[in-house]
Amino acid sequence: MVSLRTTLLSVAVATIPLLVPTKASATIPQLVCRVFPPNTAPYSGPYCASGTPSASYQLSYQLQNTTGATGFVWTRPAKAHTVESGCGTTNDYCRLRAYSSGADKSFPVSVTVTTAAGTTTYTAEADIPAVCGQVLC
Repeated sequence: MVSLRTTLLSVAVATIPLLVPTKASATIPQLVCRVFPPNTAPYSGPYCASGTPSASYQLSYQLQNTTGATGFVWTRPAKAHTVESGCGTTNDYCRLRAYSSGADKSFPVSVTVTTAAGTTTYTAEADIPAVCGQVLC
């Protein structure tokens, strides 16, 4: 026969939340990137690439895990044809448009961030493949 004391102890233990140790999330500031297409590409960093043939690509750079930033200075490659959005002194992201050719291309980007602690520069690089017609060269 189960005593009232055993029953109450079992109920008390069952209602205590389990404390499972978890790995601390990364809080190191970094510049990450992704290339569209493919449309499902996650941010990675500081290097990203596409293996999908396309006439043009969106190169998206995002500064992550930075707090207290008061200014951003973006340095973009000349061969990226247009700025789609961001890339300004108040933006923690920069989206560029690049067009494919018969040769692989690299697009290194850097951002210098000003905080109360000083300035720090982060870099990332997006690569797009050579495209011949509608297929990879």
